[in-house]
Amino acid sequence: MRRNEMNIRRLCLWLLALLLLAACGKDDDEGKNRSVTEWETRKVAIIAPYHQSQDIQNRLERTAKWFQDNFEVAQKNLKQGIKLELEWHDEEAEDMKALGHELATREDIVAVIGPKYSVQLDVLASEYATSGKPLIAPVASAEEVIRKYSASEAGTKEKTPFLWSLTETDISQSEVLLSVVTGAGDKRIALLSSDDTYGKTFNEWIPFLAHELDLELVANLTYHDEASLHSAIAKLLATDADYAICALANSTDVVYVAQQRLTAGDQAPRLLFTDSSMNPDLMHMDEVGEGIEGVSMYADPLSGFQLSYNQRFNVPPDGSEAQYYDALMLVGFAAFYCQHTGETNINEAIRIITSQTDGYPVNAWDKMGMQLYLTYVEDGILPNLRGATGNIKFDQEAFTTVLYTVYAHWLIHNGDVVTIDYASRDGNGRTTATMASWKWRAQQMQDVYDEETTIEFGKVTSQWAVLVAGSYGWDNYRHQTDVLNMYQLLKNFGWDDEHIILIMNDDIAHDPNNQYTGEVRASPDGENLYHDVVVDYRADTLSHTDIRPILLGQQSNHLPQVVHADSGSNLLLYWSGHGRQGYFSWMDNKRALSDEQLRETLQQMETSNGYRKLLLCTEPCYSASMAKMTEGITGALAIASSSELESSFADNYSVALKIWMSDRFTNNLITCLTANPAMTYKELYSYLVSHTMGSHVHIYNAPLFGNLYRDDPSEFFVYRN
Repeated sequence: MRRNEMNIRRLCLWLLALLLLAACGKDDDEGKNRSVTEWETRKVAIIAPYHQSQDIQNRLERTAKWFQDNFEVAQKNLKQGIKLELEWHDEEAEDMKALGHELATREDIVAVIGPKYSVQLDVLASEYATSGKPLIAPVASAEEVIRKYSASEAGTKEKTPFLWSLTETDISQSEVLLSVVTGAGDKRIALLSSDDTYGKTFNEWIPFLAHELDLELVANLTYHDEASLHSAIAKLLATDADYAICALANSTDVVYVAQQRLTAGDQAPRLLFTDSSMNPDLMHMDEVGEGIEGVSMYADPLSGFQLSYNQRFNVPPDGSEAQYYDALMLVGFAAFYCQHTGETNINEAIRIITSQTDGYPVNAWDKMGMQLYLTYVEDGILPNLRGATGNIKFDQEAFTTVLYTVYAHWLIHNGDVVTIDYASRDGNGRTTATMASWKWRAQQMQDVYDEETTIEFGKVTSQWAVLVAGSYGWDNYRHQTDVLNMYQLLKNFGWDDEHIILIMNDDIAHDPNNQYTGEVRASPDGENLYHDVVVDYRADTLSHTDIRPILLGQQSNHLPQVVHADSGSNLLLYWSGHGRQGYFSWMDNKRALSDEQLRETLQQMETSNGYRKLLLCTEPCYSASMAKMTEGITGALAIASSSELESSFADNYSVALKIWMSDRFTNNLITCLTANPAMTYKELYSYLVSHTMGSHVHIYNAPLFGNLYRDDPSEFFVYRN
């Protein structure tokens, strides 16, 4: 169609929509409406925290009724139309697992909207992952939950989308929180977060983002019950932080923290709350709530939703109503699209109507906008969809989370919530080409040493590898997967078992929870990594102190398999498991192999000519605190998954097994080396930095190791003897 013809067509549609809306309004006023629309009804379940507050219940019900009225009026005089029948459920009073199973299997329910909280969404989504029924999360946005149930995961086949989050993950909220701090010119922050699915995103990502922004994290505190909250808040308020960021589990905890702020006085840090604190209780507690700041998702101020809501109900919307409204709109529009096109899969309809990039943009949330949008659809045209929350576009790889969210920075003043500013993060501007919010590219790297070393290294005469998984049990499946992934990489590169010492507890392949009996995989669709495996030591038969004699070649009846290395040997030491600052964990012992013990071992190996070159790769949390022990050791290099202050991240969640199957840093290491083991160390490091999101990959001791721009890691991974 020529451009002029298209413009004329659009103008006609605009005029038609205006005339239809005017006609509907006149008929309604006079009570003479004669709709010729053939209606079909679709039932939608809405899950919300009714128990928390009568005000929340009233708000959500009137917002839903407002949508229903607008949607019905917008379809009058169209040939066919959809009416949504709503069924309400209280997420705080019902068993989410049982409710999820019921709704997922009921044929009369076409979609579920909610729940509001990420902890509940995690439970519900596990039931929906197999049913394929649409689950639309208005504001629940914990990064781990979104990553678990995304339609695309690293190393796996693409899955059918079923979870649609109308808010970016809390990674974005973490960015906005820190932008408040930097905008105030402050530098020191403290963090208090609940030890649950919701608090985890903030606990893991704020240290990472603070590092990026040159902010000092003076305290990172978590709590899991009332007693630990009381202890943590005392420590938090005693810090010298400029801002204390609080990501709390529920409104009761929020009120308690606000009360404690009064007792601490003006010497305490300024409190900055996450979206979980947006509840009516704080606004009616006089001096307790007064002056508290926070950030929460909100309506796009350019959409007009906030103004219309205020005019209709005489109060501004809260931090979730625009998202619930858009969730209803998404279901209604998808059902309308199916009705008019013959599409039978409502998930596919949602994908189609939210994927338009070159259509005419329509602000479709109000009556006039809805009528225009639906008239377009009836005429076979798909405009760009804009709702109360703004442009509704999902990640084009995972189709799980929107790329655009508006956050309000608010302040409680005289019992009212005053919006100080709005902030948003454009997904396309923040992310890589994949546009997935948990994969956005790190912007900072360490400076990598690029000068020629004066140290001479002789010819390689042998190669050894020690692969260690320091944990046990089904819940730690990923750690044994990591070492098996590394083991199979070495075998594929020509290694024999005589030169690989594999240490793992070997208790997951035949665990009763393993649906793939006798198999271990790094991803749901991955290959079996357990084939032809020779395990040298079950980890529970060793102590962490046994690692030292194994590396030093001190053979005994207890340790028959040890490294027989000398000054011509390249030695790879890979470690996966849990970690603490200054420790690698071992079995149940959270603080086992210490940084000093590791350093003493490396120094003894150096003085006894126990290697030619040594490469240490560490997966556990806080890895850099151990990896930096290589500094000053001739011929040693360490690559760590995370800094001294950061967790490392799991990867590839299995809905069937209900566990994380691998770790992100190791997956990236294996992927990169498999593709090109002859790349330089600098290229390997750059790849790991760019793809290991959530933590900063670190590299140590390059000046005493070699030229990272010239040398390549194949000397450790490809067997040459």
